[in-house]
Amino acid sequence: MFWIIWGNFGFSYGPIDRAEAMNWRSHGIKSILLLTSRKENAKKYNCLKLFRFKLRVEEVPYSTAFNVEMLKVICTWIHDNIDNFRPVVVVCEEDPTIVSSFLAAYLLFRGASLAAVLTFFHRKRSRKLFPIPIVLPTRDQIDILREFEEEIFWSE
Repeated sequence: MFWIIWGNFGFSYGPIDRAEAMNWRSHGIKSILLLTSRKENAKKYNCLKLFRFKLRVEEVPYSTAFNVEMLKVICTWIHDNIDNFRPVVVVCEEDPTIVSSFLAAYLLFRGASLAAVLTFFHRKRSRKLFPIPIVLPTRDQIDILREFEEEIFWSE
């Protein structure tokens, strides 16, 4: 797991095993957002109930990409969890660009600009000491994030 907002918001490219789940629990993680192409894929994570995580499974269509409405719903859920002292980790073992897109969306939701978020990701990736393996969103995903940023900006 790698932190984006230290102590509150992290990410993992999976897969999750019991040792990693125990590590998350020891770091205070209480909620997991699992992004998958098919909800049936989430069945293997039923063992995480032993750790009393609040697990949310979202089906993300990789072929068509996600939409602005889905980003709003997920960002609201993440924000509500963090506000209620339930740190969140976002996991997608199928496509790491999806995780990066949802991380970016949450930072946009909190008021950052898309340019600032992408610069932040790039800096974290290219650090000489302890680089964080953030996979950047694809061009199509960045276009959707741009729409999301505009929607948030004009809704305020």
